[in-house]
Amino acid sequence: MVLACSIYDQDVSYVFLEDGVFQLLNDQQADSISNKTLGKALETLELYGVEKVYVSAKSMTQRGLTPDDLILPVEQISTEVLSQLINQSNCVFNL
Repeated sequence: MVLACSIYDQDVSYVFLEDGVFQLLNDQQADSISNKTLGKALETLELYGVEKVYVSAKSMTQRGLTPDDLILPVEQISTEVLSQLINQSNCVFNL
């Protein structure tokens, strides 16, 4: 969804929160459950013009994660900033 929106020159912000932050973890091994991770796709976001990637600081803290645990650099944002970002957006996809 994110890549499709970015192709059409939309200003895209990608936010990970709650258990979604686990999608950002380094060295995921989804083969053992016959699944795929977002890891490789996430690494290409910048190629598609998606430069605003955020993660909920609260979600990171609740799960004991640090920026060093993540596959790419993201900006940690507070619940208040997340609320502002959503309110300022023209369209929000919750997947």
